[in-house]
Amino acid sequence: MLSRKTSDILFYGIIIGIIGIIFLIRFMLLSSLDNRISQVENQNQILQMQITNVRTIVEDNKNQQLNNIYQMYEQIPAEYSRDSLNFYVLAKLEQVGVSEDLIMTRKVSINENKTFESTSDFREINTYFKIVEVNVTFSTTDINNIIDFIDEIYESEQLFIIDSLEYSAPADEFSSIPVTISFLAFYELEVESTS
Repeated sequence: MLSRKTSDILFYGIIIGIIGIIFLIRFMLLSSLDNRISQVENQNQILQMQITNVRTIVEDNKNQQLNNIYQMYEQIPAEYSRDSLNFYVLAKLEQVGVSEDLIMTRKVSINENKTFESTSDFREINTYFKIVEVNVTFSTTDINNIIDFIDEIYESEQLFIIDSLEYSAPADEFSSIPVTISFLAFYELEVESTS
């Protein structure tokens, strides 16, 4: 049996050892969390730069297309079909990775009776062309889905003009970005025949 003094020293040594191990584990966890937080902050800064770039591209191209709309007459289909437009937009979304899963909550809505304010340039253009508004909403964790979809719209053979782009900055890298893109599709006016 150990003497009382040796027993007390052993007891205090074990307590100090346990406290030391607790502080070591705490230090390692805090260090790991600090590293993770700095990585997420860096990724958020990169994501914010990409979002700013997308906004700039949309604004730049929106004005450019208004100036050149009559030069793009060959990109305006003769007939409007709601189903064809809907399937075309869904195909473009699938092509860039925006699928029908519940996580992405993809939705396409078409407004055939879009009205414009009297001061809008589109009000006058609406007398020469049928203008249909398409609203696309989805959620994504990848900013490239947004950029790729806008690129697909601009590179298509039909004339589309991005009207608005709305999104929210993600809280962290795993959060979904809710996105709403509104664009206008142009068609030739249907000539009504009188019998």
